[in-house]
Amino acid sequence: MATSLDPDSTVSVPQRPRLRSLAVFLGFLMCLPVTWAVANANQSGIFSLMVPPVSGLLALLILNVPLRRFASRFALTQTT
Repeated sequence: MATSLDPDSTVSVPQRPRLRSLAVFLGFLMCLPVTWAVANANQSGIFSLMVPPVSGLLALLILNVPLRRFASRFALTQTT
């Protein structure tokens, strides 16, 4: 038998912020190399627009692995 919560009850667990300043800063910081790579690409327009952003995301993913292990405070999570 399923139980339900009282609709008048409130949860007192503090929620994490949805967007941290680290994520915003990294977003602006990643714009520089991605824009430079797109502007200096010798390939066709479609290929040059897809590869740099995906490469930037992969670089962030690779850099996030050691951050999770050694400095989890600065690691990116789904809420950042």
